[in-house]
Amino acid sequence: MLARVFDNTLSSKLAKTVFEAMCAGEGSADEIIEKKGLKQISNSGEIEKIVDQVLAANPQQVTDYMGGKEKAFNSLVAR
Repeated sequence: MLARVFDNTLSSKLAKTVFEAMCAGEGSADEIIEKKGLKQISNSGEIEKIVDQVLAANPQQVTDYMGGKEKAFNSLVAR
């Protein structure tokens, strides 16, 4: 798990999730990262594509946010 944090595959924040899953016997760090889709994306081109997809799929939230409703942003952010 630590190797995945150091090579930027996994964020330090998500390392806790992976550690808990490992302790629960769900598999190795790599298996858990793959199974749960936790691989960190650091390629700016990939990130831009995902942002464009999210914005295109949620035009009302974008309009609301651009109109000053800052809380509309929360519905566009994955947690």
